[in-house]
Amino acid sequence: MRDKFKGLCSRDGGCRKLYISRAGNLQAHVRRLLNEDEIIGLACKQGFEIVRCEELSFETQVTVFSEASVIVGAHGAGLTNLIFGQPTAKIVEMIGPRLDRDQRSLVSRKLAAALGQNFVRVIGKSDETAPVNMNHLPFETFTIEPVEFLAAIRG
Repeated sequence: MRDKFKGLCSRDGGCRKLYISRAGNLQAHVRRLLNEDEIIGLACKQGFEIVRCEELSFETQVTVFSEASVIVGAHGAGLTNLIFGQPTAKIVEMIGPRLDRDQRSLVSRKLAAALGQNFVRVIGKSDETAPVNMNHLPFETFTIEPVEFLAAIRG
């Protein structure tokens, strides 16, 4: 994939810090980071740009992610753009605790490892007694502790 779209990738390396938001996603009401506004505020104070992949063309996504030194996002499709990130990029995935225990949640970690990227996972908190929307673990809603988030993006 990287070779196929290398013409769209930045040749200058990456220095952008990207936070992938689901705020504009139609499924945000069933699958979301509950304290995303707070986490976005912290990310912006650390120099992150907010990216809403669904608002960007594929070509723009390839270019933007190829310019990233840090890519942060909740587990999901938007985070797969890490494949266009630099080999030196840091990837920070936020995920709910139930989904974290599921083997299907390893996609981002495996992609980052294959590309030589530094992968960090921040496991959130959720009400594990509450049913998951449509009994589908990727639809787990969760919160991320701000201190843990800051440690992950700084460390």
